[in-house]
Amino acid sequence: MPLICHLDITILEWAGTTPRRDTDNRVKTIRDALRIPHSDAEVREAEKAPPDPCLCLLEDDGSDLIGRVTSETRQLLERPRVDSDVMLWIQIDVGGRNR
Repeated sequence: MPLICHLDITILEWAGTTPRRDTDNRVKTIRDALRIPHSDAEVREAEKAPPDPCLCLLEDDGSDLIGRVTSETRQLLERPRVDSDVMLWIQIDVGGRNR
């Protein structure tokens, strides 16, 4: 049975940063990150030795594999403890095509 996935993405931005409104490019970047890399150039230097096994959600980021994408941006009231002003919450639902 062919599978398809639905992505529900919440982008959490720290309240102290200037909000970025380019949601379409952000979603495209997230879709690219969920697929198998096309070349070694797409893998960051620190990750040249991928974990074994290396699992990817998508074989490709083509629209025929993703049935629905929703995204919303919300504000974080507290700065994240990581070196970033943005955090992501991604819910992925995988199932058959006849859903």
